[in-house]
Amino acid sequence: MRPGRHRSADGSGCATPQAHDLTDPQWRVLTIPSAVDEIDLSELANRSMLPGPRLSRILKDLEALKLMTRRTCEKDGRRFLASITGEGRSLIATVSPELNPFSSSCPAPQSATPKDLGLRNTRR
Repeated sequence: MRPGRHRSADGSGCATPQAHDLTDPQWRVLTIPSAVDEIDLSELANRSMLPGPRLSRILKDLEALKLMTRRTCEKDGRRFLASITGEGRSLIATVSPELNPFSSSCPAPQSATPKDLGLRNTRR
């Protein structure tokens, strides 16, 4: 992974998941189970709004990057569970503040005045 390689859409240089070589769906899959130890893959598919085959490919990629792991449920061999590794949690901790719109490291977006937007005063 190459941090800082991409710039944000507004050109401010604030990091995005893409700056860490992650797609938006990969980032979504990585962050959804961050509040729990493990999550069932069917629940992860529902929450991420991804079809099973796509989720499976994303998990394979995240496992290759050592950001997530998956295993078979011991109680029910038909179920699979996914969890975030220490490296994955570290990446989330690094990128999440950078994605926060109120973070001091990123400049606040400039608000446009009605005049800038080409709007005229509607009062008569």
